[in-house]
Amino acid sequence: FSAVTDPGRKRKNNQDSILADPSVGIYVVADGVGGRLGGDRASALCVQIFKERAPALQHLVSHHARDPGEGRRNQVLEALDSVCQEASRAVYEMGIEEGFPGTSTTLALALVGGGFVFVAHAGDSRVYLYRKELLRRLTEDHSMVNELVNQGKMTAQDARKSSYRHVITRALGNSPFVQVDLACTELLPGDRLLLCSDGLSDPVEP
Repeated sequence: FSAVTDPGRKRKNNQDSILADPSVGIYVVADGVGGRLGGDRASALCVQIFKERAPALQHLVSHHARDPGEGRRNQVLEALDSVCQEASRAVYEMGIEEGFPGTSTTLALALVGGGFVFVAHAGDSRVYLYRKELLRRLTEDHSMVNELVNQGKMTAQDARKSSYRHVITRALGNSPFVQVDLACTELLPGDRLLLCSDGLSDPVEP
């Protein structure tokens, strides 16, 4: 694996946080939303919570690997959702306590083991699967412009130029509860996963 982050050219501080730990098969990209005060703290806290919970999550993934099935799969997904809720509560409470209410972070997470990847996602950071020279997105952006595109009210080309393209409709920390997208996908030999913030997906074509 490789993991890298860069503040870019617009802001002095880097509001992205990353976690890559192959020992427990967890990979996370969290991006503080909209450059708000405390966005770097929000993403760092989110990543820290997943780092602490990763061994317990991987334990469930190992159970699923030994006996794959709907029940074991759902146990992993439910545990992932529970950690997402814990992280959202923690970011929400930190924002209030430290004087920047409303601070929040996106989440793109891949939990790998036993020939499967479990994905958790909120916001416009993304998870891609690269298979047989084709790049397929496993997540759907939770953004205002993406919702307008899905409703047929805006074209994808217009969405890329819209001044509202960075308005996020879901993120960890906006409230104590967050609705996350959860999924499980089987992995094949040669597959690669790419997790990224909009700092990569915005300027670089698929």
